[in-house]
Amino acid sequence: MFENVRAVTPRQTPERHALTRADLARAALARAEERVGIPAASGARAVPHLEPLFPEGLRAGTVTVVHGATSLLWTLTAAAMGRESWVAVVGLSHVGWAAAAEAGVELGRVVYVPRAGLTELAACVDAYGVVVAGAVEMTGSERRSLAGRIRAQHTTVLSAAPWPGARGVRGEYAGAAGCARGAGAVAERWIEARRTDVAVHARVRVAQQARALPHGGGERRLAVVS
Repeated sequence: MFENVRAVTPRQTPERHALTRADLARAALARAEERVGIPAASGARAVPHLEPLFPEGLRAGTVTVVHGATSLLWTLTAAAMGRESWVAVVGLSHVGWAAAAEAGVELGRVVYVPRAGLTELAACVDAYGVVVAGAVEMTGSERRSLAGRIRAQHTTVLSAAPWPGARGVRGEYAGAAGCARGAGAVAERWIEARRTDVAVHARVRVAQQARALPHGGGERRLAVVS
């Protein structure tokens, strides 16, 4: 599924948020545990092939803001849900379900709540292991209370809307291949992804491969390529 994968080595500095050898070692352990079906330590989920961005994995009980390319959002969702968790998609009015499925999201374990307020979002935090949240209006104190609830319930929240104090990642389309002078079809797209919440972060280039499927569609997966 992933071919010619190569990760960027993050720059190391004395700053507090630099990615350390210990971070990378924990990521390697998480990958090994994930391969044999054991959850990563402290409730974290490894993010295959995107470890430069998430050496600590996706930790249960935390919020990660995902900006930009929705392919990155769905890839992180697929990693967070693993083989057993259910996902609630809350407050997103436009959802590309085909893109989500192609990124690895098991749609048979997804609940969709298109129009939601704080009450519905909090209920989903209580009921589901993973929540993908859109813009839900709340005050600062309500957000802090919800963050405590997320920690208590060990829910992994991926937010497509700003969330002060949360870690973040941004994905931007950087190019495509397969079309020449208007002919052919897009065979590959590149996404430049970076962490937005740390003083020093790893930058990765992500390839979005498209392979023909029997029904005429394509299969897309994200992988670090440079």
